Amino acid sequence: MLDDVRGDVMNRLMALTGNACCCVDAETQADLDGFCGQLMAAAGQGKRWLFRSAASLLTALAQLPPQPVAREAMGDYVRDGRAGAVIVGSHVRKTTEQLERLLEMPGVEAIEVDVGRLGENDRVLLETILGQVRTAHDADRTVAIYTSRTELSFPTQAARLAFGERVSGFLMEIVARLPETLGFLISKGGITSNDVLSTGLALGASRVVGQILTGCSVVRCPDDHPRYPGLPVVIFPGNVGDREALATAYRRLTGRDRSLPTNASHRSHDPLPRRA
Repeated sequence: MLDDVRGDVMNRLMALTGNACCCVDAETQADLDGFCGQLMAAAGQGKRWLFRSAASLLTALAQLPPQPVAREAMGDYVRDGRAGAVIVGSHVRKTTEQLERLLEMPGVEAIEVDVGRLGENDRVLLETILGQVRTAHDADRTVAIYTSRTELSFPTQAARLAFGERVSGFLMEIVARLPETLGFLISKGGITSNDVLSTGLALGASRVVGQILTGCSVVRCPDDHPRYPGLPVVIFPGNVGDREALATAYRRLTGRDRSLPTNASHRSHDPLPRRA
């Protein structure tokens, strides 16, 4: 309950034992700031915690100051003002709704990856998609590369997992060969984002520069990256945000959303993502 989180929860935190799981209900960054103060006090008395969370909890735990560039001004990080790419691997309903809204935005080119064709001739399919990407990028259009939304059936869970790995591997080949002059990259989906950073971009390290939306961090490739130096990458979990969220991130990166001054604070009262 919100009233509990906004009050004194120290006794309840200290009473948790035996690897008990709990869910923290928070509505604003201020809620998490207050909760994490008590959490760290409990840790100082010997309690240990394992978290599964979005970026807002880390902001509170690390007591980070306001980010240097406002979320509405994240377009400042876009390389040379160039068009970008959106990689959508998540299949949850919220992602599909956000993708539909993104594809209505001006300057966005839809490129569907028909996963049902994987296994026929992956090399031809890959080159076809990369050709579409290059054509769109040369026309200064941002490409939205997304897996087909049709749900496939598999005889076993192992077969489903193996196919998922194949789809992810195919998407990462696309990421690794996106145009070198790419302005920005948005990765939609938790597992997809992990694979983008570790495999598609092959990052050993990256710099977190802030959040473009609550729960959606922006990292930058190192300046010595062999293909994408300084590229801003949005890490966008599948179940985060409302229907407009993906389009909002796109607008902010392309400079179409600058309602606040760049020195505005972005911590105290921003609403946190609600899970479906």
